Amino acid sequence: PTADLLVIKQSRGKERQQTRAAAYELQKWLKELTGGAEFPVVERPTDPDKAKIFLGAGFAKDLFADDLAKLADGEGGVDGFAVRVRDGNVYIFGAHPMGTSNGVFTFLENNTDVIWAMANDPDGTIFTPDPDLTVVWGDALEKPAFVIRGWQGGDAEWKRQNRSNFQIQGADYGFCLTGGHYLSPQYYQRTEGIQDFN
Repeated sequence: PTADLLVIKQSRGKERQQTRAAAYELQKWLKELTGGAEFPVVERPTDPDKAKIFLGAGFAKDLFADDLAKLADGEGGVDGFAVRVRDGNVYIFGAHPMGTSNGVFTFLENNTDVIWAMANDPDGTIFTPDPDLTVVWGDALEKPAFVIRGWQGGDAEWKRQNRSNFQIQGADYGFCLTGGHYLSPQYYQRTEGIQDFN
């Protein structure tokens, strides 16, 4: 669909930037959620004896090709994700880099008690710091039913945390999708007779 092409076009040339931003978001929030533990962001695996979190399709393509094919195919949003655990390592990836970002925030939510505050109010985001944070959730594939999802209000970080892809203007992700009345991007096609969601 046209909206899918819009999502892909908005990200073209920014894939590395988007994946890097997701890695630093994961690093930041793991430090917060554990009460100060350091998680280095590296481009290649380091100590083979330590568990790792691999982000992005590049690390997943040989192990989880079927998941990537499902995420890239069919109806719905192109920014779905999968979270898998293999040999003690966690893989978070999407066919599109925004899927990796969506997977990061879902991974954090499902393995902690974090609740993101509206508009990223620092006094509203709540969680219980856990220095012994354990991965209890790590086997899922989620593909959004809708191509464009989001809220007009709120800041960019809060929108990303809630898997929005509508009107995110932060330079780190380079996303700025717009549409008519949220459920109705076809509203602006000016085609008579379209009734779906209008």
